[in-house]
Amino acid sequence: PVPGVGTQDFSEGLGHDFLVSDEANEVTALGVFDSGADGLNRELTSELWVRDDNDVGTLLVSASFTMGTPGLLHNSNRIKSLPTPLVLEPGAYTIVGRGYGAGEPNGNTGGPGPDLKPINDGGGRIEFVGGARWGGGGIGGAVGLPQNLDAGPPVRYAAGTFAYRTEPPPKLAWQISSSGDDLIFEWESRLGKVYDILSNTDLSDSPVEGWPLLRGDIPGTPPWNVETSLRPPDDERYFVLVERDGPPLFEDNFESGEGEWVSEVGDPNGNTNWELGTPAGTTGPDSGADGSANAWCTNLGVFGPDSDITLRSPAIDLSAAPGAVLAFDIFRDADGFADTASICFVRADDQGQLGAPLIIDMTFLDPDWENQTFPVPAEALGQVIQIEFKFVSDNSADAFSGLSIDNVSVGFD
Repeated sequence: PVPGVGTQDFSEGLGHDFLVSDEANEVTALGVFDSGADGLNRELTSELWVRDDNDVGTLLVSASFTMGTPGLLHNSNRIKSLPTPLVLEPGAYTIVGRGYGAGEPNGNTGGPGPDLKPINDGGGRIEFVGGARWGGGGIGGAVGLPQNLDAGPPVRYAAGTFAYRTEPPPKLAWQISSSGDDLIFEWESRLGKVYDILSNTDLSDSPVEGWPLLRGDIPGTPPWNVETSLRPPDDERYFVLVERDGPPLFEDNFESGEGEWVSEVGDPNGNTNWELGTPAGTTGPDSGADGSANAWCTNLGVFGPDSDITLRSPAIDLSAAPGAVLAFDIFRDADGFADTASICFVRADDQGQLGAPLIIDMTFLDPDWENQTFPVPAEALGQVIQIEFKFVSDNSADAFSGLSIDNVSVGFD
């Protein structure tokens, strides 16, 4: 589709009211309109509010979208998944986008311009009502539910949006059978997940997540898991299977030291190296992410010119991973022009490159630590790999800290 282009610079909240009718829905992601679908030029927020009978709003969940972490592009919207789906029971709600302005306009189809907003009402599961609303303050100040009612239509602006599903995800099949004095638990399992079997004699005891643990932290062994347990003596007993995300394939917050990480200088000058410790540049971070003591930095102070350096991770076994995601915290503080950074995946045995390098956008200067995620290239899956963080500076002597990395992890996708 042709990307929508914004028509208005309005920095406060822009909201659309909607009703959830008879059945609950699960919101899985929040999003914001990206004028031109060409990347964000301002920080934006997407917010979901619930409204009471007096039109008083309570914020349920929000997501921030920045130039450095804009989210995934879908048509003309930037989307970020919620850590946990949010159930919307029948009631009145408002989706709000906030922060638009010069360089990143919102859409307003109450005036001139194209309709930028395909709408999916879930076959009547949700209904947009009213004439839209605006106000409530801008990012950086006290914000609230927009209280100024507009003249319509109900979905007037291109600003905040959300993704939802009308049906919960399918439940995993599991069964319990008897074998002599034992109970046999069998269930459909997934790679990268762990499972707990909970048990109770009282079905009315809720929530079930608080039931006593029978077996816990069982790694998924797809396609099926099988566990055997001695049959309890009770005449009546109930069992629940709980699925959780398993531990990552690899993670390191660097608080225990360098470990098996290796730094290399690939230039003859030696002006810069990857150093582990507390950042101490004239600009950029003054600690690791979340205030921690350690991060890998391109010099702990100011990085030097004409540098080409590499930070290589320990070996990471992806032999059983059909898909994987690299995540890390980053702080970019360079000249924004000619200094570059990238990520390469290489074989652990000979450092042969696997797939194309992933580019870290160094044109953006981070005001704080940001979290970045990248899909692991298909060429690296099924292999034992290492990750290389590369930084290259130009010949200008700039008083910047360069690039800082913390909290690296690789998990199942």
